[in-house]
Amino acid sequence: MKYKKKKGGYMFTDKKHSIEGIFAVIIGIIILATIIVLSYQSSLSGGNGPILYGIISFFAMIISFGAFVVSVMSLRDKEVFRGFPIVGSILNGLVFVTLFLIYIVGISI
Repeated sequence: MKYKKKKGGYMFTDKKHSIEGIFAVIIGIIILATIIVLSYQSSLSGGNGPILYGIISFFAMIISFGAFVVSVMSLRDKEVFRGFPIVGSILNGLVFVTLFLIYIVGISI
């Protein structure tokens, strides 16, 4: 067992930060920023934005679902810290559900 020296002493673990979890958090932040920008641009045009906004947000929803799956899969690994996978799954799950609800409301109107 390796012992890593921390700032105040030793850390008695071999756990590492999950690359998949970090990836999911970064993707979630990028998608959230994209949705905020697209919503702002759509509101500037009075809700009559180009179809490109809808296409981009649809692909963002698909990517968000993929990042959610990756973060949940990284939670199964026993040798990683759980912080990034949990944040990634919550962030991407909320973004996916929000975009899905926007599409459901858009279809019903």
